Amino acid sequence: MSYIKQYHIDNGFRFLVLESKSDKYICQCIDYKKGCPWRLRASYSKRNFKWEIRKIDGSHTCLSTMQPTDHVNLDSNQIGSIVINSVK
Repeated sequence: MSYIKQYHIDNGFRFLVLESKSDKYICQCIDYKKGCPWRLRASYSKRNFKWEIRKIDGSHTCLSTMQPTDHVNLDSNQIGSIVINSVK
């Protein structure tokens, strides 16, 4: 689900992971309860052996105040990917 994290980091949006299992992933905007309707559901396809986004509710209506360097969803995998791409 790194592409979801990267999109949110690049655009300064924040999200919360509500459920993360080996076959299911659900997240929503951190401002969901304040009125931002963005919510995403994905599941792992055993037929295609990849994650597939099943449903996205709304788009972000919240305002971004985060800077990419201090993003709440930035983790070591994202940082490693950025460093590897810079080195290449």
